[in-house]
Amino acid sequence: MNKKTAPQPSIDFFGVDTSSPLRLQFVGDISHGFPLPSDDYMDKFISLDEELVKHPDATIYGRVKGDSMKDAGLKEGDVLVIDKAIKVENGQIGIFRLDGEFLCKRLHIFPDRVELHPENKKFKVMVFNNENIPSDFLQIGRVMYVISKAL
Repeated sequence: MNKKTAPQPSIDFFGVDTSSPLRLQFVGDISHGFPLPSDDYMDKFISLDEELVKHPDATIYGRVKGDSMKDAGLKEGDVLVIDKAIKVENGQIGIFRLDGEFLCKRLHIFPDRVELHPENKKFKVMVFNNENIPSDFLQIGRVMYVISKAL
């Protein structure tokens, strides 16, 4: 018996909790090749919530699965900050729902079609026009930031 398994989601989503902001020490601009200032000068703080989340009620996080966007710098395990209140414009990277699956792709809009581009040559461009656009195609939101582990 050949059992068909359900496809794995390409993105894990998480809600945003800004009720207790995380305040981190902030040293300001850092130049390459110069030493950091001593701890005596580290009296400024930064809140990642204030820096990364413009619309708290419409912002979600998603974790990248797979490598379809690797050439855009999105790696497996990276965390995406997605703003559902901001429309994905031509040439921008967004999250889309298609056939019940969430996808991260670059949007290209033409007069006669819409294309979702992967950023990896191993994957095909998805092309939609009035004749073949799925009924459940939905734009979820724009990828605003990528939180990536350092090298």
